[in-house]
Amino acid sequence: MKALRWYYMLAAIQAITAVPASAQVQVQAQTQACQLDLAQQLFALKPRPDARIETLLAACDAEAASDYRVDLLRGGAARDAGQLEQAVHALQHAHQLAPHELAPTLELATTYEWRGDLRAARQLNDEALAATPTSRAALLGAARVARAQHRPAEARALYTRLLAIDPDDAEALSGLAWLELDSKHFSAARAQFEAELKAHPDDLNAQAGLEQLKQSWRYQFDAGASVYSLAAGTAYGGTAQLQVALNDTDTLLFGVGHNTRELPTENPNDPTPLPSNYGRIGFQRLVPGSYHWGIAYEFRERSAQNGENRVEVNLGSYLTRTVQWFAGVRQGFPSPWENRLVYAGLSAPVIERWSATLTGYYGHAESASDSQALVLDLTREGPGQLLYNLGAGYNFEPRSFIVHGRVVWPVTTRQALTFGIEHRSFGNELEAALGWRINWQ
Repeated sequence: MKALRWYYMLAAIQAITAVPASAQVQVQAQTQACQLDLAQQLFALKPRPDARIETLLAACDAEAASDYRVDLLRGGAARDAGQLEQAVHALQHAHQLAPHELAPTLELATTYEWRGDLRAARQLNDEALAATPTSRAALLGAARVARAQHRPAEARALYTRLLAIDPDDAEALSGLAWLELDSKHFSAARAQFEAELKAHPDDLNAQAGLEQLKQSWRYQFDAGASVYSLAAGTAYGGTAQLQVALNDTDTLLFGVGHNTRELPTENPNDPTPLPSNYGRIGFQRLVPGSYHWGIAYEFRERSAQNGENRVEVNLGSYLTRTVQWFAGVRQGFPSPWENRLVYAGLSAPVIERWSATLTGYYGHAESASDSQALVLDLTREGPGQLLYNLGAGYNFEPRSFIVHGRVVWPVTTRQALTFGIEHRSFGNELEAALGWRINWQ
C-alpha cells in the first residue's frame, strides 16, 4: 500500500512538471475528486452511506482505474446488498489488478462462498493461506468452506490452528460448536454455544447455532394409514418408518407395513400385488450441493405366494451449481417377482423454494409387458419441514394418466401432518395416505 501511495505521488510530480500551469489546476482538482481513503472510512460505518460511497467511487473510475480498491469497495457493497453476480464481477477485476493482495483474494472467496460456488472459494482461500499461513480471515474462510463441503476433519484442524494463535477466538470456538451440531452431538454443541454466548453475548454465530439446535434432530418417525381403491377392490394399510441420522450426511432407514388384502394393482411402476406385510432397511448418503447415493432392501410377505425380495440402488450428483441428475434401479427376485424398474431424471430450481423434476421410468416385468412413463413434479420445500409436491405424468403402456400430490404440514417445531394421494386413469385407481411425523434428538 505504501508503494502504491509513492506511485501516485511520483505520478503527480511528473504531471506537474510536464504540463503548463493551466492544466496543473485541472490535475489538482481531479486528484482531490478521487478520495479513496474517505470511501474506505465510510465503508466501515454502520449504517453505511452507500450512495455517498458510490459517488466517491464514480469519481475514481477514470482517475484511479488501476487501483484495485475501487472495485474492492464496490464489490463488497454489492455483495452486502445481495447482488452477488455484480459483486463477483467487481471483485474478479480487483483480484486481477492485484493478484498478490490479500484483501481482494479473500473478499472474492467470501463472495463465491455466499453464492454457493464452494470449489472456487476453496481455491482462493488456499491461495491466501499459501501466501499468508497465519491470516485469520483466510483460516476462517477455509474452515467455513471445509464445513460447508462436509470435510469436518479439515475444518476442525483449521479452527484448532486459529485457537492456537488466540484461545479466545470467538468465531473459531463457534465453528467448533457448529461441527458438533453437524455431527449430531447436540449436548456438546449446546454447551459450547452457551459458553460462547456467556463470554460474548453479542456473538451472532452462537445465537444462530442455538436457534438451529431447536430445529435439529437425529430421529424421525412417521406413522400413517393408507387406503387403496383399486380396480380389484379396496384395501387398507398401515405403515411406520424410522430415520436415524448418523451425522450430517448419512442416514439409516427402517420401515414396516401391513395391508388388509393382497390386491393386484395397475400401477406400472409397482406391478406386483399388495403384500400382507413388508419390512425395509436402507442407507442413504446425501452431501448437499455435491452428490448422493443409497441402497435399500425390502421383503414383501404374501400368504398365498412366495415372498418377494427387492434391492434398490440410487445415486446422483450436480451437473451445474443448481442442476442435478439422479438415477436408480430396483430389482425383484425370485420368480415370479423378477421385475426391474429403472429410472433417471433431472431436477432444477425454478423460483424461490420451488424446484422442477422430470423423471423417466422403464419397467420390465417377468409376467407382463414392459412399461414406460414420464412424470413432471413441482416441489416447494421450507421453511422448516413444510413441503408441497404436485406431479403429473403419462404411462405409455398401458396408457394411463397419473397425477399425485404430497404435503408435509408442520404443526409444531418437531411434529408435522403428512398427506399423499395418487390417481391413475387406467383402472381408475386411487391411493391416499394420512400420517403423523415426530422428530427428536
